[in-house]
Amino acid sequence: KTLRFSLSLPIDYAHFYIATPFFGTRFFEIARENRSLKSYDFSRYFHGSSDVLSYRNLSASEMMYWQKICYLAFYARPRGLVEKFRTGLNYLNPL
Repeated sequence: KTLRFSLSLPIDYAHFYIATPFFGTRFFEIARENRSLKSYDFSRYFHGSSDVLSYRNLSASEMMYWQKICYLAFYARPRGLVEKFRTGLNYLNPL
């Protein structure tokens, strides 16, 4: 749904984040209570692409896989490629 929505918008850039349950947040407490946390090693907690959260029906590796698919599908579409090419030309010749 997120990918479909992003592709339907007249935008050139998008970010697809995996929610990260940072220590001290309600989300962290919920994830801990539900035993969804895979690690308490906070060096692995990255904003947007952390692999520390895993659900019964959706693993951390599956979330990271779908994040990559979303980026590829969004930026490899014809509009995305044309925009990257055009933007690149503008950097070379701003006039």
